Amino acid sequence: MGFWLIKKIIKENDYVIYSDAVLEELQKYYSAEDVKNIFSLVPEQNLLKVTTSATQLREADFLAKRLEIPRKDALHAILARDNEAIMVSRDHHYDALARIVETRKPEDLI
Repeated sequence: MGFWLIKKIIKENDYVIYSDAVLEELQKYYSAEDVKNIFSLVPEQNLLKVTTSATQLREADFLAKRLEIPRKDALHAILARDNEAIMVSRDHHYDALARIVETRKPEDLI
């Protein structure tokens, strides 16, 4: 399913937005080589790395505590919102963040 979404993103000249937080999470579960291979699926011109501000980190801490969700999930939602992006995930934690960001499953975007 993810492959088809990546193809659509490339075809429509859209972006896959990622941050250091995404890289950190991937590195918990995958080797450095695997992470490199994952990112190699998307042409460089369709990748957009965003930075995280101190304000965004504070907001993520606040939301995580208030909504009882993981801090990284709150941060991903804030980064998507602040970059006018759609959050793509099947993680149920994003249901609690519906006021922050639009979240869609990959198959809903194909």
